[in-house]
Order: sequence, then structure tokens, then C-alpha cells
Amino acid sequence: MSLRAAASQRLWDHLRAQESRLPAAVRVRAIRIVDHADGQARQVDIEADLDVTPLGHEPTQQWLFTLDFTEDAEQLLDGGPNGEDLRTASLIVTANIAEWWHTKDAEPATAALARRVS
Repeated sequence: MSLRAAASQRLWDHLRAQESRLPAAVRVRAIRIVDHADGQARQVDIEADLDVTPLGHEPTQQWLFTLDFTEDAEQLLDGGPNGEDLRTASLIVTANIAEWWHTKDAEPATAALARRVS
């Protein structure tokens, strides 16, 4: 298992522990750490597959949520993340998903963090 895959799995474990902090309509189905290394430029995103069931709406909608995590990438990917770094990352991801859900209809910049895939 690569460091990226191991970090993604450990981040997933921490995120599952934070699930009660998400809005009731939102569930995280999967999470990935995506490293877009291109020569000297590096961008690291955390992608989350979300299942969203708005109150009174069926079927469940699927969304791809992408959070730029470049600034904190060294702690997550380089040298192996520790538990505290992953716990902090999971809190940041959870808070951003909750903020996206509550403000996506009024804040274009926040709405851009996710796109509906079904």
C-alpha cells in the first residue's frame, strides 16, 4: 500500500469518527488524497464522494467534493502522517463539507467546491 493510499485510509477512518458533525442529509461514501505533481508545481486535493439526500427528495444525489489541501500536503504525504495531523485534516474536511452544504445555494465560491455527478 502506497503512502498516499495509507494516508487516505487513515484519513477515512478519522473522517468516519466525525460523521455525526455532518448535516443529516450528507454522507461521505469515499475519500481520496490526489497529488497533482507537475514538475515544480504541486497541488494536492482531498476528494470526497458524497451521497446527499435532501429532506423530502429521492433518490439520493451523488456529489464530488474537492478541497485544495496543497498547503498542508507535507504533513499528509511526505514522511508519513501522524494521527494528530490526520485528525486535524478530518476536522477541516468535515467543516468544509458542512459549510458547503449550508451555503452552496448562496455562495458561488463555496458551491464550486462540489459538483453533482448523478
